[in-house]
Amino acid sequence: MARPLNLLRTVAWAVLGLVALSNLATSPATAQTAAPALPAQPGSRTQIVLLGTAGGPPLRLHRAEPSTLLVVDGRLYLFDCGLGAVRQSMAAGFRPEDIHTVFLTHHHPDHTLDLVGLMGNAAFMADAGPNPQKLKIYGPPGTVAFTDAAITYLGVPFGQFAAENLRPPWPPRGLFQAHDVSSDGLFYSDDKIRVFATENSHYSQMKPAERQGRIAFSYRIETPDAVIVITGDTGPSAAVTKLAEGADVLVTEAMDMPSMEALIDRTFTARPVDKRPPPAAIQSILGHMRFEHLDLPEVRNLAAAAKVRSVIVTHIGPEADAFPDKGTFAAQIQQGLKIPVMQGRDLARYCISGSSAGGSAIVECPLPQTVLP
Repeated sequence: MARPLNLLRTVAWAVLGLVALSNLATSPATAQTAAPALPAQPGSRTQIVLLGTAGGPPLRLHRAEPSTLLVVDGRLYLFDCGLGAVRQSMAAGFRPEDIHTVFLTHHHPDHTLDLVGLMGNAAFMADAGPNPQKLKIYGPPGTVAFTDAAITYLGVPFGQFAAENLRPPWPPRGLFQAHDVSSDGLFYSDDKIRVFATENSHYSQMKPAERQGRIAFSYRIETPDAVIVITGDTGPSAAVTKLAEGADVLVTEAMDMPSMEALIDRTFTARPVDKRPPPAAIQSILGHMRFEHLDLPEVRNLAAAAKVRSVIVTHIGPEADAFPDKGTFAAQIQQGLKIPVMQGRDLARYCISGSSAGGSAIVECPLPQTVLP
């Protein structure tokens, strides 16, 4: 039987749900010389807020799906928007309508599904002021199509409002601006940040004909006082290592591969033989896990090779819940590294500031005490 990679894309999500139940074209150095560095600003601060840290599916009570909020001088930038992100932004003390820029690493459901909720809230709140800010959405090819489909989807409930003369006609012209990023390098900049993309290896097991232009990106973000790399989902990748060179913070996915393999085996062997996926499908799923995600030693190797100054571990899968006695992912990655490795948890907030040594210092800082109305 041929390797059913299409079946992987269809079946893997259901399989993982059942499991839970039991080349940068312009290198960072070159890119930095291509444009002047962002100027340091008096009192500028960069913060990283983990809104969701669960690799999914399935949904889990104590973790929302992947979403990371970058706060630079009070301005909000959202990286991925998995289920729970909108609600979690409020729990972290922010108004979701204050998020005006979103970056998607790839289009898997656990990284994108709450974007529709964010867009719906933006449409709700657009009527509250005379000059609503646009919601800009950047991501791999398919981002424009996804946004257009979301606008059509939202047109049903908002069209009902319009029919009752409770709000202007749908869609609100110009409120949403989507952009497909199709190549590596610098693709976004403003007065606070610059964002570089590089294609990673998350789709490496797909045949070229099956990929059909699909891209998964990792991002390097430069702020006035720190360089942050967000891997998104990726396997080992020389391009991602290059992207992360010298970064102050590596926000990385991680997987405990032996535990994941044991969990998959335990799940399938518990079923009657006639209820198990075909062996070839199981092998494709295992291949996806082994080669398109970062095992814990691979995260350690990435951090060491790129000489990053700190690591935040996120996108934590159900195998961590199934085998809690193995300790945290951060503790296992930390072995042999002489830099801080921090275990991601929902609503953890990290404050970053420049240090006298030329790098940046990172500490976990408390969430704001402000109670939103």
